[in-house]
Amino acid sequence: MMVTSPEVNRIQFDEQAGQFAEWAARLKDPASMANLSAFIGFSPADTMLDVACGPGNFVIFASATVRSATGIDISSGQLNIAREQAAKLRLQNVNFVCGNVETLPFRDNLFPVVTSDSAFHHFGGYEKVFAEMYRVCRPGGKLCISDITTYEDPEASRIINQMDRLMDTSHHRRMSPDEITQLFLERGMRVDKREVSEFEILLEHYRAHALQTPENATLLEELMNKTVQNGTIHKVLYRRNGETYFLNRGFTIVGTKHARGLNSPRP
Repeated sequence: MMVTSPEVNRIQFDEQAGQFAEWAARLKDPASMANLSAFIGFSPADTMLDVACGPGNFVIFASATVRSATGIDISSGQLNIAREQAAKLRLQNVNFVCGNVETLPFRDNLFPVVTSDSAFHHFGGYEKVFAEMYRVCRPGGKLCISDITTYEDPEASRIINQMDRLMDTSHHRRMSPDEITQLFLERGMRVDKREVSEFEILLEHYRAHALQTPENATLLEELMNKTVQNGTIHKVLYRRNGETYFLNRGFTIVGTKHARGLNSPRP
């Protein structure tokens, strides 16, 4: 039986739920989540949906700004952590749903804001996920995708994608900013904001977000050492003071669904 992309994601994130949540808590600090919230432009009247919410960091953060915040993820292990955190904080306007993000269990035109943070690189069926996000977004509402992305240098994109796959079996591929933007334009959405960012990260810290098999861990070490030694992408992957760093690249886009927009049929 063929294992689908959603099933791969469920298995991987259930197995590494605690490890990923600990890593995400460090990476997704209040300052970075505040920047994303400001970029989106939440209103106190908004109800928001975060697609592939993981351990719920952004949902919980946004709940202080919006009327209600819902997160959906395929991993029950991730959602158990999210619910525990929400319960500790005694949040009353937060809800977490376990489900496949390719078939969202919500009615059409429900949410004024629909987001997905650091998740699209996991989606083999990214077009299905986007169609569902669009479907449940209210006409006149906002849709935001924020994720890691490709590099201007094709060789850097190829090597970093290879690195990502060795680190995390649920990784599908990094999409380019133009590819992600095209998802919005194909549905006649207005693109309000786009931003490309780069940030240095210690490789050992980055790889800690996922579990690797011994074989993949060995292959990853070989790839990193070879790449650093030959200097193929020295502006992206490099060694300093005996430690390996790379320049991670992110892309964030916010668009508005046309007030008279017609929903695409379910894929």
